[in-house]
Amino acid sequence: MTLIQDIPEFEKPREKAMQFGVHALSNRELIALLIRTGTKAHSSLDIASDLLRQAGSLGRVLALDVHELKSIRGISNVKAVEIQAIGEILKRIHYETIIDQNVITSPQAFLSWLIAEIGYARVENFMVVFLDTANHILSYEILSTGTINSATVYPREVMKKAILKGASSIIAVHNHPSHSLKVSMQDKLLTEEIIQAGKTIGVDVLDHIIVTDQAGYSILHQRTMEVDIK
Repeated sequence: MTLIQDIPEFEKPREKAMQFGVHALSNRELIALLIRTGTKAHSSLDIASDLLRQAGSLGRVLALDVHELKSIRGISNVKAVEIQAIGEILKRIHYETIIDQNVITSPQAFLSWLIAEIGYARVENFMVVFLDTANHILSYEILSTGTINSATVYPREVMKKAILKGASSIIAVHNHPSHSLKVSMQDKLLTEEIIQAGKTIGVDVLDHIIVTDQAGYSILHQRTMEVDIK
């Protein structure tokens, strides 16, 4: 237990940020700065440590839902929503970088957005990105949450949505919370079913991408996709 008043002034997150800049803060200190105040028994730094421990990484802190956030001592409804808002802002920043680009010729920006959108999620999400003839994003939608297979994702329903959105092509995406990019037999079968459904109505399936919180894998092109952080 660390009481904030017992911490030397120059080591308190807010004072440290004001003196050295927010870039000088650790992940724990950044989260503590967002939390602002602790409880009588636990400082904002203690609460930040609990959040990081439960989530496993900074990115996954921002992917926690309200109920998961509130399960941490000292996290109120207001604080939970504020933390979620930071995660949503980051998703939208990434989306702004790709929205007017050809996603095929801008793979780095596209992958960065996919990771921000669902790569940190703690359960599997199946998302479809709907594209126009120039491979620009028309819209996107998460169609299933949970174990992903053809029993939970209906290829014909995917294509119905593509027609409604006026899409010329789609890219299917799902995340692996396990961090593994290994393609399962279910992944392969679902990909083939979606491709066949698209052929019946003239909607191309450009890819089916698996994402984790660090990388992606193209099922159709059989190659790993990594974000260039240089």
